[in-house]
Amino acid sequence: MDKEFHKNNLESYAAVISSDINKKFENKMCSIAADVENMSKAVQSARSLAAEELDKESRRCNIIIHRVPECPADNAEERTVRDKRYCMHATVK
Repeated sequence: MDKEFHKNNLESYAAVISSDINKKFENKMCSIAADVENMSKAVQSARSLAAEELDKESRRCNIIIHRVPECPADNAEERTVRDKRYCMHATVK
C-alpha cells in the first residue's frame, strides 16, 4: 500500500508540474507572439517613413512647368522621355 501511495503521489505531482510548465510555456509563447507583432508593426512603420522620405527627396528638385502637353502614354518612362524632349525643345527656341 505504501508503494501505491507514493506512486499515486508522484503521478499527481508530475501532473501538477506538467500543467504548470504548460501554462508557463503558453504564457511565454503568447508574450513572444505579441513582441513579434509589435516588432513587425515597428518595421512596417519604419519602412513607410523611409519610403516617404525617399519620395520627398526625389521630388525635392522638381520644377513645375505650366502648359506642357500631357503625354498619352501609360508608361512612366515614355512620359519622362517625352517631357525631357519637350523641355529641351522649349529651351533651344
